[in-house]
Amino acid sequence: MVALPGRIMAFDAETQRAQVQCGIRRIVNGVPTTIPVITGVPVQFSGDNAWYFYHQITPGETEGLIHFSQRAADTWINSGGVTTPVDFRMFSAADAFFAPGYRSSPGAIPNFVNEGCGLSNYTGSVKLQLTDGGITATVGDQVLTLDASGLKHNGVNIGDTHTHPILGGSSAPGPTGGPQ
Repeated sequence: MVALPGRIMAFDAETQRAQVQCGIRRIVNGVPTTIPVITGVPVQFSGDNAWYFYHQITPGETEGLIHFSQRAADTWINSGGVTTPVDFRMFSAADAFFAPGYRSSPGAIPNFVNEGCGLSNYTGSVKLQLTDGGITATVGDQVLTLDASGLKHNGVNIGDTHTHPILGGSSAPGPTGGPQ
């Protein structure tokens, strides 16, 4: 085995290890055979020792790709660094890794935004998007935008040039009244 699509069946957030189910059956003597659930599989979260990207893992729903190490990975998983394999096995289910995010057609992200980078819930009702133009945070109907012209809430300037009316009809910066 080199790589197969699959799904997380159980996840331990403390160890970031999962039980994964292969999404394609093995054909043995012409008979489709379900591969047993693989346990203790490290799950990929991009980052280094200072920063990392995280997202929730939902057992039964999180799809991805199961990679199988060319050599026994036990020693490396337990100690990191450069290690020597404990035996001669190759591409074994015992040496699986899981990369979430590869999706089947039914699991495709609806209304996918293909601009910049960001984080979003599945429905898009909560989203943080970074583009060359700025940063946009959306929560339901509320939109906060930071771009070269300043900070805006639902299109209204709330940055350092934001003004409020004062008695007599003129305006001044700061909290002197309701927003203009």
